[in-house]
Amino acid sequence: MPNQVLNAQIEIESSLLVVMAAFDCTAKPRSRV
Repeated sequence: MPNQVLNAQIEIESSLLVVMAAFDCTAKPRSRV
């Protein structure tokens, strides 16, 4: 597996985690209060 493909996969996974975390925060804002 080329290095570029591996780096792209890591970037996608990390960005996906960020999106999921942001969606989780916006979906349940009352849990923080």
